[in-house]
Amino acid sequence: MRTIFLVSLCFLTACSNSITNIQSSTRQTQAECENKMLTGEYKRYVEVADCINSAIADAAITGNNKYVDLIELANAKRMELAQRVDQKKMSKEQADLELAQLNSSIASEERSRKLNLINTYSNYRAATAPAPVYTQPPRQGFTCHQMGAFTNCY
Repeated sequence: MRTIFLVSLCFLTACSNSITNIQSSTRQTQAECENKMLTGEYKRYVEVADCINSAIADAAITGNNKYVDLIELANAKRMELAQRVDQKKMSKEQADLELAQLNSSIASEERSRKLNLINTYSNYRAATAPAPVYTQPPRQGFTCHQMGAFTNCY
């Protein structure tokens, strides 16, 4: 029974790559995308954002991520910030700060969703567990009286 519970928890949480794991695993690719801007291969930050978004999307698809909506949110925000930097409406540093804040919020949301799944599963297990059977403990010090063919004990 315990093995089933652990396997189920793995299914609900750890078996899928988290968004932070995906972002960590694509750090090298992200750095390569940003270097292309420094070397002049990319002329705009939108190109860098598209490169990074593609890498993260590929990692999410192969990593069986359950929170695709959060990945799409981060990718959309990255693209929006890149457009604003290209249009000189904000600095690259401001964009990096906003993206870091968003990533923190996304990590919190992901943790919250995983905890909700664990709590839901725990509540389900508690609700479907067989009810304990109450048995009265045996009495100590019985008194028995025999009356003919009958014996009464109390």
